[in-house]
Amino acid sequence: MKGYGCTPNARTPKVMSYIKSMAVPWDGNLDDIPDVVQWDSFEEVLSGLPQIETQWWKKYDWKEYFVPSQDFRPCCAGFAMANAAMARTLIQTAFQFSEQKPEKFNPFLTWLLSKGGSPWGGQSIGAMAKYGNEIGNFLVADIGEYDPRNLSTSRSKQANTNAAKHQICYTIYEGKDPASAILDACSKGFTCFIGNDREVADGTFLDSNGVECVQLSGRHWSHAQAHVGYKVVNGTQYVFWLNSHGPIYSSNDGTPDIGGWMPEETLREHMGGTFADLAIIIYSECPYDPTIKPTLNVT
Repeated sequence: MKGYGCTPNARTPKVMSYIKSMAVPWDGNLDDIPDVVQWDSFEEVLSGLPQIETQWWKKYDWKEYFVPSQDFRPCCAGFAMANAAMARTLIQTAFQFSEQKPEKFNPFLTWLLSKGGSPWGGQSIGAMAKYGNEIGNFLVADIGEYDPRNLSTSRSKQANTNAAKHQICYTIYEGKDPASAILDACSKGFTCFIGNDREVADGTFLDSNGVECVQLSGRHWSHAQAHVGYKVVNGTQYVFWLNSHGPIYSSNDGTPDIGGWMPEETLREHMGGTFADLAIIIYSECPYDPTIKPTLNVT
């Protein structure tokens, strides 16, 4: 199912006005992160950070942490936010905050709550960022595995409490070159979730650098996805693109088969359609476990 679920942020002016009113400057101090960061100050922080290659699946079995498919529900924005938040947590654990203990999310409930309980129609990137911050991400351990038929918004006090421990700090991109912003953010260890209208084809292919890449189909969609990894091969920059249409991007390099590498050229074409919304997760909150052995600087 090719879900058409993402609503452009331009159609949600109240949400965007709220986000802009909440955004404050940030100096890069990871011990003091606001809920919403002003884009200009985040851009300045990015310029001073080193590049890192964040292939977190070399440390983690991605199947333990991600739901492959949204199935028949148009909840792609919920999946995109949850996937980007989970990937950011894994990157933080592998490269920066080694005591964090990741747990699997069920992407549906935060999305459903953001829509007042309605399972119909899509959602915007801005709205999902807002709810990912205010409510957080619900754990499979608390509400069960994703089931597109379960439309209940009831949940236990424990589920609410734990979701609030998995909130996101984010910034909304403001500019006309989202592809460059994605490359810059991913190359510094951050993750992105996007909404756009240029469809990615099923499957992968080997490019001239021997990298298993996705390619565009030439068709259009209104869909939300995530960018959650970065590497450079022979001078070409790649970001790892993650989808929610199932394991249809088979690979032989150990990468998650719910996505694939997107070289800079493809990324720029992908983000160059009629609309392209972008939120960047600066920090994904997660409880700490002091018994976890430090694993900083994993390559």
